[in-house]
Amino acid sequence: MTGNSKWTLGNLKYQSETDVYRSIIQIVIPADKFNDTTNSSYNSSNPFINDRYISEVAIVLTDSATNIDVPMIYAKIAPAVRKTNILDIIFQLKLDF
Repeated sequence: MTGNSKWTLGNLKYQSETDVYRSIIQIVIPADKFNDTTNSSYNSSNPFINDRYISEVAIVLTDSATNIDVPMIYAKIAPAVRKTNILDIIFQLKLDF
């Protein structure tokens, strides 16, 4: 990518060049997995809450020494996607860096 810019002070103009990389990652969420939540305000006995939604995903690396997951990429999904127990969901995450 190449762009022309103006310096904020004076009459100086410059041209900058940047390399942009894109990675596409597919995240598969099986129908029989991730059917619970870590949201402490969620109450499963509430009759008004019948559906579950996916509103965020994270890509984690697992430390082999401690077996602890460390989040590396975190993404919010808007609008949230309704989760069912019969259909697999595939998200395609595009990262520009």
